[in-house]
Amino acid sequence: MTIHSSALPWCVVRAWHPPDDPVNLIFYGRAPAVAVARLMRRTLRPRWHRTGCGRGVADLSQGAIFWGERRHIRIYDCAGGEPEADWPPLGTWSVVTVHLEHFDRRRRNHVVDGWNQPRAELREAFAAIGPPRVGAIFDKDLGRAGVYHGSRFDGIVTFIELR
Repeated sequence: MTIHSSALPWCVVRAWHPPDDPVNLIFYGRAPAVAVARLMRRTLRPRWHRTGCGRGVADLSQGAIFWGERRHIRIYDCAGGEPEADWPPLGTWSVVTVHLEHFDRRRRNHVVDGWNQPRAELREAFAAIGPPRVGAIFDKDLGRAGVYHGSRFDGIVTFIELR
């Protein structure tokens, strides 16, 4: 599948280009960022903590709040744009970047340890929630594999329908 920038909102296009984080999940259907974050905080364990919020973006972490190892997720609202022919109707949708990271005291910064494992874990967690709140779940290789922030990303994006 080819991603055309004219068919996607700026947040998706920007997130797919280094040095930004790659998008590895897309929530669609009834899925604004705030609703995705609320569902995650209420139903998934271990608990996800809110680490930041802004207009159209939610920032959550699981594990250590700042120091140590954690899963870190950013959820961005998206609007407009026509989906590719083989995509489902997106409705209200959000793009997500989720990764495993740890704080490196020597560098005084977070270091990304992986993109693929946290995506797979969220896929399984939402599959376990199941109907009626969660509908279809499927993976697509969007051809964006590469190394982002020093960690290999396989280019697979998981689509999750929220109802």
